[in-house]
Amino acid sequence: MNTTRGKFIVIEGIDGSGTTTQANRLVEYLRTNGKNSILTAEPTSGEIGRLIRKFLLHEIHFDEKTMALLFAADRTDHIEKTINPSLEKGEIIVTDRYYLSSLAYQSTGAETTFIENVNFYHVLPDITFLIDIDPEISLKRKTGSNEFYEKLELQNKIRKNYLWAYEKYKDNHRIVLMDGELSIEEIHREIIRVSQSLMIF
Repeated sequence: MNTTRGKFIVIEGIDGSGTTTQANRLVEYLRTNGKNSILTAEPTSGEIGRLIRKFLLHEIHFDEKTMALLFAADRTDHIEKTINPSLEKGEIIVTDRYYLSSLAYQSTGAETTFIENVNFYHVLPDITFLIDIDPEISLKRKTGSNEFYEKLELQNKIRKNYLWAYEKYKDNHRIVLMDGELSIEEIHREIIRVSQSLMIF
């Protein structure tokens, strides 16, 4: 049995900022270098996550408080079924979006204190990389996509919420702000450099 706790890395950012690309590249790098690593994402692929994705694709509708509760429930399920077991096995878990996403996205339609209260139960990441980019640039990358939050006005609010959350939580969540206008390779290399300098892996 592995007695060494694993590591928990989160990649955050607005739509089109490259969170999925960077999470995939990081896991690929870790596995190539002999690190036992798994990739997850929120919303998850579980039953609650699938319900959330139906909302994002305009197939069903909920008010923002209900959405906040669904995201919190999906996160709790994610923690219990995937994050905690992986950490106990000593694995490095990389998650595409986590707690800060709730603060950034659901706070566009619900009170921030409500979002914080319903998300009181969450595992603190070892490090969070927040990829910051101008929504006008990021949304141009989302061609052919029309999810609920993918509107310029909303994305501007979401970016402001992310930056507010960064200032509030940067210390206890160990959040590192990344320049999203750098190339994919530059961001990837910086994530690795910072992670190694902080002895994450």
